[in-house]
Amino acid sequence: MQDKEILRNIYLVTKALDPTRPIIDTSGFCHVVTDIYDLHDYEQEPAVFQKRYGDMQPGDDCYDEKEYCQRYDGNTPLFMSEYGGTFWSSDASVMEALKPEGGWLRWEKPKNENEVCRRIVGLSEALLKSKAFCGFCYTQLTDVEQNSMGSILMKERKNFQIKSMKRFVTQIWRLRVWSMIKSVSRATAARPLPRTTIASFPTSPR
Repeated sequence: MQDKEILRNIYLVTKALDPTRPIIDTSGFCHVVTDIYDLHDYEQEPAVFQKRYGDMQPGDDCYDEKEYCQRYDGNTPLFMSEYGGTFWSSDASVMEALKPEGGWLRWEKPKNENEVCRRIVGLSEALLKSKAFCGFCYTQLTDVEQNSMGSILMKERKNFQIKSMKRFVTQIWRLRVWSMIKSVSRATAARPLPRTTIASFPTSPR
């Protein structure tokens, strides 16, 4: 449970101490007064993610599983502060131990590394296509304490093949660059960029 008045007072005191810093009152839960409207969504199916967010424009209504306590106003900066949580281990016994339950484990477990890549890239692509979000943060690449939602084992780094990791990071990078190109092209529609300028964008991370 959260106390709305405590959150409101913490916001006001923090803002009084530093009026220049944006404040999120309660990340991924019921907002009371906030400078950034953030969401947590651990949906694992890219098609569902695309339907929720991919075609969003600034000011559109936004899917929020916390709609029982809030609705996005269409004006506050929108931030997907947690998404993903695609879990994986090359150890079959570890995957077997992850029993379906509440939270992110209620989705079907990925069957192989290609499925992990498909999910992570597809979920990220939906957010990249959206015009409504000011940013997003994939959560998380490693297991942390009781949270079995990572794709890389922190110490041994054997959960996920580096080649697979490079493949999906490269795909996301290319999607981001293409999104940048389209944004610049829309902004300069009356004066299109020359081909040489567009071709100068990198196509993979260095």
